[in-house]
Amino acid sequence: MASIYDFLASLSMWEIAALFGASYTLVSIAAIPLRRWLVGRDETGHHEALDAVFNSVSALYAILLGLILVAAWQNFQDAEAEQIDEANRLVSLFRLSGGLSEPEAQKIRSSLYRYAQSTVDEEWAWMDSLYRQTHGVTTGIPKAFAIHNELWSYYVRYTPKEARDEITLNHSMEELIRFTEDRRSRLLDAKPYLPSDVWRLLFGGAVVVMVMAALFTQGRNGLFAIMSLALGASIAFELAVVISVDHPYAGRTAVEPNALRNAVQVMEHLALTEGLTFDASSPGVTKPPGSQP
Repeated sequence: MASIYDFLASLSMWEIAALFGASYTLVSIAAIPLRRWLVGRDETGHHEALDAVFNSVSALYAILLGLILVAAWQNFQDAEAEQIDEANRLVSLFRLSGGLSEPEAQKIRSSLYRYAQSTVDEEWAWMDSLYRQTHGVTTGIPKAFAIHNELWSYYVRYTPKEARDEITLNHSMEELIRFTEDRRSRLLDAKPYLPSDVWRLLFGGAVVVMVMAALFTQGRNGLFAIMSLALGASIAFELAVVISVDHPYAGRTAVEPNALRNAVQVMEHLALTEGLTFDASSPGVTKPPGSQP
């Protein structure tokens, strides 16, 4: 099941729709002798009963597919919102560091900047392969994990030197807790939302509906054939959308780290305009204007 999912997730929605369309054509051709064997050449009296069965099955499948599509799309939107919240809290922590004493404040800003850079440059690609990692493919752990632990260490060990420090530290700890929650939610959302049993139900239901449509429309007028093809096309496109949004951080419709990229630019701007300097000399991190060597 994992290999089928990986293959479909690597395709665009148009390619998935074309694949299902071709499958429907093959099913329709294969159904001709099967239909003759099941109902014979004389179809009188069978139409009403078959139509009722087909309409019931297709309606149930349409409801199921619609509910799953809504749930998967909501999960996709939640994933996009979480990375925006994470980036906003990152910038808030960077600004709040201006109320802490040096040199600890500069160390915190350096870690915040390196975290944002590492998440954009490494962790996003790592999340793209997280599904395959759960099926036996191992990948290296991004530096963002260690930098996140480093941030917590700086804040927990920080000793306020004056009243302002203590107030700023309390606000910073609240932001750090929410920031960690957003990060944890993002990493959890990197894995596919729908379980394997749901995918089996979706693909199995699609096959049943397409086979029934092919069986019950052969030999009838062109209007019914066109409607049957439209049904197959709609199923194909909806399944393509579900596959695309089920894994928010992988594939061609993946959530992009635009908010975190913007957070990096904001930190660089604050270093220039408000004197919130930081050390960007960590390996693999591009040194921005305003940072210290």
